[in-house]
Amino acid sequence: MEAFSVVGSRIKRVDAETPSPVVRITQADLASSGFSNVEDAIRAMPFNTAGTISPEGSGTGFASGSSTVNFRGLGNNNTLVLINGRRAVPSGAGAFNGFQSVIDLRQIPTAAIESIEILKDGASAIYGSDAVAGVLNIVLKRSYTGVGIDVSFGNTFGTDSQEVSAFVIAGASTEKTSIVMTADYSHRNMLMNRDLSFSSNADLRYNQSATGQIETDPNSGLVIGVDLRSSSSFPARFFIPGTATVRTFLNPTTDPNAANAVATSRVTGAGLYNFQQDSTLLPENTSRGLGVYVKHQFTPVLYGFADLFFKRIETINLSAPAPFTTTDKGAGTNNRLVVPAASPYNPYGTRYFGAAGQAIELSTFRLVNAGPRVVDTTSDYPRYLFGLGGTLPNDWTWEAAYMFAQGSFDNASPGTAFDSRVQEALNGLNIGGQVLYANPFGPEDPRVTDYYSGTNPNKTKFTSGLYDASVSGTLATLPAGPLGAAFGVEYRSETLSDVRTLENETGNVVGGSEGFGYGGKRQVTSAYAEVKIPVTKQIELQLAGRWEEYSDFGNTTKPKVALGWRPTPWLMLRGSFSESFKAPDLAYLYQTGSVSFTSNQLFDPRRPDQPSSQLKTVGRGNPDLQPEETQTTYFGVVLDVPRGPLKGLSFDVGYFKFDQTNLITRDSAAFTLANETVLPAGRVVRKALTPAEAAAGYTVGIIDYVATDWFNANKILNEGWDFGVNYARNVKGWGNFRAGLTATYVGNFERETTSSLGATAIIDIDGTDSVPLWRGSATLAWTKGDWAASVFVNYIGRYPAQLLTGPDTEPDTKEQWRVNPQVSYLTPWRTKVTVGVRNVFNWDPPRYLSSQFGYNPAINTAEPAFWYVRLNREF
Repeated sequence: MEAFSVVGSRIKRVDAETPSPVVRITQADLASSGFSNVEDAIRAMPFNTAGTISPEGSGTGFASGSSTVNFRGLGNNNTLVLINGRRAVPSGAGAFNGFQSVIDLRQIPTAAIESIEILKDGASAIYGSDAVAGVLNIVLKRSYTGVGIDVSFGNTFGTDSQEVSAFVIAGASTEKTSIVMTADYSHRNMLMNRDLSFSSNADLRYNQSATGQIETDPNSGLVIGVDLRSSSSFPARFFIPGTATVRTFLNPTTDPNAANAVATSRVTGAGLYNFQQDSTLLPENTSRGLGVYVKHQFTPVLYGFADLFFKRIETINLSAPAPFTTTDKGAGTNNRLVVPAASPYNPYGTRYFGAAGQAIELSTFRLVNAGPRVVDTTSDYPRYLFGLGGTLPNDWTWEAAYMFAQGSFDNASPGTAFDSRVQEALNGLNIGGQVLYANPFGPEDPRVTDYYSGTNPNKTKFTSGLYDASVSGTLATLPAGPLGAAFGVEYRSETLSDVRTLENETGNVVGGSEGFGYGGKRQVTSAYAEVKIPVTKQIELQLAGRWEEYSDFGNTTKPKVALGWRPTPWLMLRGSFSESFKAPDLAYLYQTGSVSFTSNQLFDPRRPDQPSSQLKTVGRGNPDLQPEETQTTYFGVVLDVPRGPLKGLSFDVGYFKFDQTNLITRDSAAFTLANETVLPAGRVVRKALTPAEAAAGYTVGIIDYVATDWFNANKILNEGWDFGVNYARNVKGWGNFRAGLTATYVGNFERETTSSLGATAIIDIDGTDSVPLWRGSATLAWTKGDWAASVFVNYIGRYPAQLLTGPDTEPDTKEQWRVNPQVSYLTPWRTKVTVGVRNVFNWDPPRYLSSQFGYNPAINTAEPAFWYVRLNREF
């Protein structure tokens, strides 16, 4: 057999089973899963145990529309992604409040994939940073003769999230030169939350005419519903002049007479806003890509190659219209908006009360007239690789290459509303000789809306340059076999730039969408070595080590040892131990200020007069951060039935353990508030104390924002089991059958958190809404002649919901099943026709009360039944 490379080793081999656990997925496996893109197929794998970033429900998030994986639940930035064995470039969009550099898998054209290799243990000794939870190597088609066309079309039943895609591949070769070219296109329509029953209403109570926000079961006392509609409403809430009484209007109006004002009510919905009616479940997505691969054999021992690739992804995501909050720039008490007496839309103004008219302050106001917040993004992924390679005496091979890759994320943000202009519009604008006013209670002149809203473009770009050189071959021939070795050096430069508008930097965007531009860069020099030692005919030992020097934090050296033992041809025992590391992402080091809001309502203990609210937080980088460290242990058994009626049946069981230290963390806003007086100055930033507040006995102003700085402290211990069963058999007269079952059980997932004051706490999160205990998938496939059929089943176990009011107050979130069947036929015209349905039973995701979507988008999937037809033809 000809030797080949497997992810997890740079030494070629002839045995597909390695001392380290590797999963290989072919193009046929991807097709039989029923998914239309590679990221959904990989996220369905059981060892992707925790929440990921996906287009579902991504709204106006920092990485809107992006798609990632989260192997072992260790973080969306803890899995190294390779394309043809070299690093994929991160997206310019940062996840986790803009700090994590993550790989957006949408840059990979699914139909261009030859195979996918996944290493399920640590591999920093071989690949460097990020290879903590494992390695995902996507192998693209690089050897092809002829022309191939793949076209698909599909849609959901009852809604219109139509998806079309096309892929073309063409290849030719001569005695010395081969070339492969690809082109891909896809488009999917937007799917709104209002289009589906389970996500159409943020009021998750069964009895939506009840008066309370929380609904409990009268028999068990468990919380079975909660009203998550927003108090930032339209029509706006306002204070009756001179009182603390809040009123609103039941419906939008251009005649806001005070006599028609009503109290806020959960029964009528007055003063509450169902933002699910205006937000996206799945964004509109369009992508285009081109690829060219050329290889030329200059001499029998020297070849050259070029691998050129470009992908553009355009995404449109909608969120509910922006809410004006007290962190914005109103002219009233604590930055509330003021509606002057002269405004015709002031229910207590001169229009209704003449000279006795008074100004009012708005309690909350949602800018519905400006329309939904639009995240209109364009991501570009150029990747250009040039290299030389060849053979050396004694079967040694070498290769050297240069690669330029970039991930940019441009957000046009049309329809953004600007703080200062909203108050100006309420005060009255002279437009075309007329004085026009903004209407917080209903429709207004479009010219007024145009005045206080516009575009707010921002751009982030991650650029990488890589030089690498490697050699591999046989050092010596031992009695048990060849002693293989690989050596290499790499130099990598990384640059991250974030360009923000003046409106962002001055906080002049409604909703507090502030942010500050920044830039950061680093250089990494690496050297590695690996040997494959045949200890005996049955025992193989792998030793690897890698040294790296980072320009920002210094040196690191990581080892790996793996052992494989075949006592019999049908049994393999294997184990590995490795040390891995995650270098701090550039934003963690150099970010000057990323603004977000707390997920929960918080009280200010030093200003008890202030109501609870979602506080603004400003995250800042720390250039002194050090790498996160991980020790990984893996033991496994692979058993193949060698003979008899069950020949072709195999079992795979593995134990994994990830022990992480020095993890990057920051204090919570609640902790910072509670310890404001003992923490360093500047952690809680307050507005100036007003004379009226001082007269009332207060010594500090109200909170402007809470600063959250990063530091190394936390720990994670994650251990569990992987299970796999596969069976393939040819039944005479019936065809070929293939069945597979994989599952992962998380036995223990502990997070030890440490505050900046040294206080520690251990949180057990296995079996929670962050990490379900069980995940699994199964495939059953059949082929006979020109016919084929398959069914893919995905399972996510049940878990307790996020607690709303205390321990054990909610029923568990139920398990989720998704079934994807398909059938295909190779017509006499050599065109393969495939028809299938994803989520064929149209099962809704399990009910979840801690998200306005009504389900948990980080763990569960919401796509309704989706039918598709795919045509494939090769010429």
